[in-house]
Amino acid sequence: MATWLHRLNPFGLLRHRLLVKYPIDYRIFKRVCRVQRLGELQSPHVFRAYFLERSQATSLNELITDPQSSTFLTELSHALNTDCRVWIFHTDDEGYQRLQSIFGDHIIRHIERFGGRLSTLSTTPYALRPLDIAQSLFAQWDKLSHHTQKLVRHALEGVDTKYIGNRLTHILEDHQISYTHRSWLARLLRNPRFIAYVIVFLYSTLRVLPVALIEEFKGDLGLLWTIDVVTALPYTWGVLAMVTARTRFRRFLGMIVTVITFIAPYIYFWLTGDNYPPWVIAVVGALIASGILLEAFKYIHEKTLVSQLQKAKWNLRV
Repeated sequence: MATWLHRLNPFGLLRHRLLVKYPIDYRIFKRVCRVQRLGELQSPHVFRAYFLERSQATSLNELITDPQSSTFLTELSHALNTDCRVWIFHTDDEGYQRLQSIFGDHIIRHIERFGGRLSTLSTTPYALRPLDIAQSLFAQWDKLSHHTQKLVRHALEGVDTKYIGNRLTHILEDHQISYTHRSWLARLLRNPRFIAYVIVFLYSTLRVLPVALIEEFKGDLGLLWTIDVVTALPYTWGVLAMVTARTRFRRFLGMIVTVITFIAPYIYFWLTGDNYPPWVIAVVGALIASGILLEAFKYIHEKTLVSQLQKAKWNLRV
């Protein structure tokens, strides 16, 4: 129940004090998490890896067997079996160098804004993906002791493939580690971008049906449906570009595409109608207003998350 409440909180990402203490480079953080919008992330998608901050291990064998990081395999298994996108932690330069030597280059990403040049602290925030950690672990498989390999097999046995993708699934097969198989459809349904497109497509399809009951509508119902469905995908792209695009030109283009594709079905509806009754005008007006308010909320929500992540609360205890 608590997990679902966390997912319903639009600002659940800000519950992680580490992301609030430091000024975070939100673009790098989004790339690490593999999302287009910060609004796609909720509190359960992010995990604070305290054990990486405490560990003094200098090798993968030590990290897995070190009492200070005894939860490493447990948390890795949990992350792979759930929708945990990223681990975050903070450490000093020595700790970073040590962990980088364990996991390899390009696994750990520095996420502080301005490269940490404005920081007055001795520690820096970092992020890494559990999927990358698992792949790095198997890339170094031959370097692991027999005991460590046995621990890894036990921890990852039965892992759910819904969240891990094809590459890690094949790696598990190569190492003869059993897993819980999920169909391509089950994995596709966890993709937030796919879900967004499906919702818009279904909404565009179904909202044409009530028009058939309106006698004053003189247009072609099939043409109205086609306009609605054809504009659904570019509309979704436009909304994402308007919020997430890096350049002003792409954001402006996204706004233009969003406006055109949003109003196109309504323009055809009004041009082919004849003296619509007041209740029809009221319903259409409510649909237009709700659509605008929803996208306005998404825009403000995204901008608020960006603004909060870019700020710094140096005195906040983490």
